Amino acid sequence: MVVGIVGLAFSCLPMCSAPLGVVAVVFALVGLMYYKGGRGMATAGLVLGACGIMISVTLVIVALMWPPPITPVRQEPAKVSFRPTKCVERGV
Repeated sequence: MVVGIVGLAFSCLPMCSAPLGVVAVVFALVGLMYYKGGRGMATAGLVLGACGIMISVTLVIVALMWPPPITPVRQEPAKVSFRPTKCVERGV
């Protein structure tokens, strides 16, 4: 159950949440199959681990489908021709 809680807390980071969710599901299934007491905690760990996996998979899918930012097309700077004014010609 603790691994499921930590995985759900780190659900904004799919790189952390998905492995923790898998570990939580595995530990919960081992707890349900081999130990008779504490089935409530094993069930809670199973649910929390599954929720962590689903949230991380959803975030990855949304991130992959998100369109890239549109960058503006750079234009060449306008060529300005310099014509000396009367002040420059006179040396003022």
